[in-house]
Amino acid sequence: VCAYARVSTLKDVAIDSLDNQISNYIDYIITNKDWNFRGVFVDEGKSGTNKSMRLGFNQMIESARNGYIDLIITKSISRFARNTVDAISLIRKLRLINVEVYFENDGISSFDNNIDFVLSVFAGLAEEEARGVSENVKWSNKKRFESGHVNMVTDRFLGYDRDLDGNIIINEAEAMIVRKIFDLYIDGMGFSKIANWLEENNYKTITGNTKWNNSSIGVIIKNEKYTGDALLQKTFRPSFKSQNYKSNKGELPMYQVLNSHPQIISKKTFEKADRIRELRGHKFQKTHLKTSNDDYAKPTIYASFLECSKCGKNFQLVHNKNGGLYSKLNFVCASNKFNKQCDAE
Repeated sequence: VCAYARVSTLKDVAIDSLDNQISNYIDYIITNKDWNFRGVFVDEGKSGTNKSMRLGFNQMIESARNGYIDLIITKSISRFARNTVDAISLIRKLRLINVEVYFENDGISSFDNNIDFVLSVFAGLAEEEARGVSENVKWSNKKRFESGHVNMVTDRFLGYDRDLDGNIIINEAEAMIVRKIFDLYIDGMGFSKIANWLEENNYKTITGNTKWNNSSIGVIIKNEKYTGDALLQKTFRPSFKSQNYKSNKGELPMYQVLNSHPQIISKKTFEKADRIRELRGHKFQKTHLKTSNDDYAKPTIYASFLECSKCGKNFQLVHNKNGGLYSKLNFVCASNKFNKQCDAE
C-alpha cells in the first residue's frame, strides 16, 4: 500500500499541508496490520493538468505496473488527475493489473461498480475547477498588464537586483557584462564568439556558471527590458491544459511599459543591435532565396506544364545554388533536384 500527495504551490502554508498529509498517510498505513507500507509519493508545486510534469506520480504508477503496489490511497480525484480522459484511462489500466485506487474525500474505490460514471462526473468537475482557476489567473494577469505592473524575477535576470523595499535596482557588476555583450555584438562578434570571449575572461552567468551558450547571449540581445522599458505578454499558454508557452504573434494584446525600471543600455544601442540581428538573420537563413509558403501553395501557369522529354517528370521551379544576392530562379527536372539522375539540362 502506498499514498499519493500533492500541492499545487510551494507556499509555506501548502508545504505545511503536504507535511501533514505525508505524516498522516504514514501513520494510517503502518498501523494497519494487513498492509505493507510502500511509501508516500509526492509532487510539490506541479500542475495536476498534465501528468508528464508529475515525477512522483509517474514513479508511483511505474511501481504499480511492476507489481510493487496493490493499493493507492489519495485525498481526492482532483489530487489524482484533473483531466477526465486521463483519469478514467489510468484507472482502467490499473484495474487490469489488479491495482486499486481509493479516494478518501470522495469515499470511492476504483473497484466499485459504476466507477467509470462516478469518475467522469468528479474528474469533469475537477477539470472545470482547473479551467476556472486558469481563467481567474488570465484575468488577473490582464489587469496587471493593463496597469503597467512589471514583474521581473531578478534572481534569474542578469543585471538587476531588488533593494530591501522590493524596488528593481541595477547590479553594476552584472550590468557591466550586459553592456559588454552588446558592445561586442555591435562590433561584429556573433553569439558563439561572444560566449567564448566571456568564458576566456572568466565572466559568470546569472546562475554562477562559467559556461556560456549561444542561446543565453541571444536572450540578452533580444531583451528590451535592458532599455528600461518592458513589453508584457510576449508569450501565453494556448490552453489551461497546456504547460508550454508560445510566442504571442497577435493572438492576444501586448502592453508596452515605458521607463518601468532603471536602464542598463540606451534604446539607440538596443535598436542598433536589433537591426544587426535582423540583417544577420537574412544573411545566414538566406531569406532572400526563400519562397513563401503561399508561393509554394499557389499553382502557377507552369504547374504540371513543363515535362521532361528525357524521363517524363515535371520541371520544378528552384533557386540556383550560388547562395548570393544575384541568385536566379531556374526550372530543373525533378529527377535532378538533388542528384544528377537525368540527362536533361
